[in-house]
Amino acid sequence: MAHEHGSMSRREPGLSVGALARAHGERVRAEHVLSPEQHQVLRAIERCRTAALGGHLHKCPGCDYEQPRYNSCRNRHCPGCQSLSQLRWLEARRERILDVGYFHVVFTIPEPLRALFARERRVMYGLLMEAARRSLLTMAADPKRLGALPAITLVLHTWTRELLYHPHVHAVVSAGGYDLAAQRWIPVRRNGRYLFPVRALAKLVRGAVREAILPALDAGTLVLPPHEVEPVRRALFETRWHVYAKAPFAGAQQVFAYLGRYTHRVGISNARLMSYDGEAVTFATKDGLTCPPRGGLPRSPPPPHLAQGLPQDPSRRPRLHQPRSLGNPRSRTDHSRQRLRLGTRGRDR
Repeated sequence: MAHEHGSMSRREPGLSVGALARAHGERVRAEHVLSPEQHQVLRAIERCRTAALGGHLHKCPGCDYEQPRYNSCRNRHCPGCQSLSQLRWLEARRERILDVGYFHVVFTIPEPLRALFARERRVMYGLLMEAARRSLLTMAADPKRLGALPAITLVLHTWTRELLYHPHVHAVVSAGGYDLAAQRWIPVRRNGRYLFPVRALAKLVRGAVREAILPALDAGTLVLPPHEVEPVRRALFETRWHVYAKAPFAGAQQVFAYLGRYTHRVGISNARLMSYDGEAVTFATKDGLTCPPRGGLPRSPPPPHLAQGLPQDPSRRPRLHQPRSLGNPRSRTDHSRQRLRLGTRGRDR
């Protein structure tokens, strides 16, 4: 994939993922092996807001001008069908947000584990979410750290803005917690500017993932290719995992906006498509904290670009999990089956 450097050019009007899918969908199917779910997503995007899905006719009573309005596909991976879902999601969750400050915490797995995560997505994604949850609640329960129950929302992301596979968990954590025994709110330290030490969080997450994976490796229920065995073991014992925490959000409304963007974001949006010259697509990106430095405007031939943009695991894009905390009295995600399949005994380390 080549990159153009320099300032971002003006976006070409009318350019969309749907238009590219309709122009190159058949070539994508011929040149790439797609899963049944990816076939379904590609077909939905191709047909979205076209006559294939039907629609209705708008007619001006004054001049008899007519304009057809076609139905949308409503697929959760379609970049043209997310705005309304995002607004509905935000409205349904306004009552759960506390009127306090919030921290943004990100948990990232080491590179040697990505191949394993790519093969065992359903189990490993649940494991990573559970490890992040346990580490935050364990740290918050420590009286030396906070000694209270915080509100937590977790969101799983599996790609970068360059459409590279990169599993990581975003956590929105309240800047304090509720002391159930004393029936009072306890703010975090340093006047609400400090949550938990990120190195300690990273060790807790690594320990939780290690506790799940090692028994499965030792029992033979999880088999790795020979060239991955040592790198995976080093990643579970020696490699320093990356966790960082941003300064608190400005307030609850900003949390709403942030969560909406992440829970209803697709692989690539129409707004990021800058131009298409018949041979290659130019789309906007930016360098992330955990990504190698890149140029401002990557270019990609349409078929590989479309194949990259299709979700690698549609049932897990993105995944929202609200653990048992002030923001959600009842945990809606049960990870017991995933843990049992990996052979973990469910203890914190």
